Amino acid sequence: MIEVKKMDLVCAFIILHYNSYEATKVCVDSILGLDKQECVKVIVIDNSSANDSYKKLCETYSGTKVELLQTEYNCGFSAANNIAYEYCKKKYDCDFVIFANNDLEFIQKDFVKNNLNKIFFNKDGGDSYIYRQRKRTDIVKGIL
Repeated sequence: MIEVKKMDLVCAFIILHYNSYEATKVCVDSILGLDKQECVKVIVIDNSSANDSYKKLCETYSGTKVELLQTEYNCGFSAANNIAYEYCKKKYDCDFVIFANNDLEFIQKDFVKNNLNKIFFNKDGGDSYIYRQRKRTDIVKGIL
């Protein structure tokens, strides 16, 4: 496999958050544990949580690479993801974006490297990748 050498590629992870501090923290921490951190951007969008979970996330990730956005009202799943997508495309001009539910935990440490290699050096695109959701391991196939 060809290894990604270009370091100006940007892989943004968008995580939609609503009222679940612990689930979002596990997801974000798993992303922060992946390889190729120089390529990774993490954007968490809070969909106007009704509890103090957004405040806790702000305290937890203050001074880190994790960016936290908040909607003015609960605008729904798609609209909140679109807001975060527009933000990261304008700010980072991302090469690819991964939308992740906050109940995912990325356990394949070379997830970013493997998928950058597939996307940019393999005409077939996409690959299988592994993640953990609610205490089970799934394999998902598809093009990112």
